[in-house]
Amino acid sequence: MQTLYLNIQILFFFVFISVFSQNISNESSYKEDQIYFGITYISLKNNIDNLKQNGFSRSIFVGFINDLSLNKKGNLALGLGLGYSNDKYISNLEYSFNESSNSFRFKVPNEKSDFKNYIRTHSFEFPFQFRWRNSSIDTYEFWRIHLGYKLKYIFYNKFESIYLKRNKLNDITNFNQSINLSLGYNTWNIFIEYYLKSIVESNDLNQLTPIKFGLIFYLL
Repeated sequence: MQTLYLNIQILFFFVFISVFSQNISNESSYKEDQIYFGITYISLKNNIDNLKQNGFSRSIFVGFINDLSLNKKGNLALGLGLGYSNDKYISNLEYSFNESSNSFRFKVPNEKSDFKNYIRTHSFEFPFQFRWRNSSIDTYEFWRIHLGYKLKYIFYNKFESIYLKRNKLNDITNFNQSINLSLGYNTWNIFIEYYLKSIVESNDLNQLTPIKFGLIFYLL
């Protein structure tokens, strides 16, 4: 039921933006449609005893943004797009059989170990941005600030350790949301993203909220 409700939200979101953007684009002078590519380090915000990030957790993402100008000058716009993200989380978080739930579940180790266990996810992303730039119709190098929001859907996930390999994990948060900021000049831009929910649907691990720091590149 929760998934159905979120799907309805997504549908109405895109219908609203589509109608709204048609009215705006008819009055605008130019657009800045872009392909984007980014790479970030992932920090798992947590204060859970014995949980340890012991490797370089990273995200690689790519997509396309359609630009919807908000004024004749073209320096204010909305961006609406579609993307893909490949995330890898490295920590000592365990995935084992839970007898009470009769299924495999994530578990914090009993003591702080140095095991490198991997969670890998593949996601579709639906970015929405408010965009500012000091550009013009014939300027290709300029400063930009993009404040964004993303809907995320994980369509594949996998856990790997020296003892176990499994996919279709039971308590991964398949639907998530994030807010993000990108700012920079020309192609090079700093990117920061904060997830609004934990990556794991568990009362014991509801603080595993990723924060991403890295670079995003916009290609005209």
